[in-house]
Amino acid sequence: MLKKSQLACLLMLASISAAVSASEVGVQVQANLEAVLEAQEIQDRGVRLVKRLQQMLDEARGEGDIIKVTALNDLLTQANAALRSTEQRTSSLREALDMKNKERANHEFKVLKVLGQKIDEFGQKASQVIGQAVFDGGAAEITTTTDEGTTTVPTASPVVMPPSPGGGSSTSVKAASSAVPPPL
Repeated sequence: MLKKSQLACLLMLASISAAVSASEVGVQVQANLEAVLEAQEIQDRGVRLVKRLQQMLDEARGEGDIIKVTALNDLLTQANAALRSTEQRTSSLREALDMKNKERANHEFKVLKVLGQKIDEFGQKASQVIGQAVFDGGAAEITTTTDEGTTTVPTASPVVMPPSPGGGSSTSVKAASSAVPPPL
């Protein structure tokens, strides 16, 4: 038979165990909620990116810029695929958490994190596509002045040459189009 002190000790250990168990459950619920919220945030970023890419694609089509259209269409296709996958993985994460399947929930969350990185990468690539247009000054025109007169040669890739050792000539480069589209 147990002594009163042993019984008291067992009761105290049982109450501590119950408190620790309740605390762990609270931490798990908090972690689960944070995982679902982060998954939803990743999904929301994907939705915003798809909308932004669609707007950029429509603008590029309006400008008739086939290079931008092709690049943005490719990014939009990839972003749509990532968004669909994010939606499926978010649903699978919630299902795994409801079933208390920790291993599956961790896997789904890791995949969602990678999808979030891909969505961010697509956004950066879209900015690069637009950024290339911002710095493209269009075709250039080279004017060379020599003792004999002035010659103008239009070219797509201007080359500035140093004056020749014999002297008597200079080269200037100017952009044929000074209008630079505003950044988006």
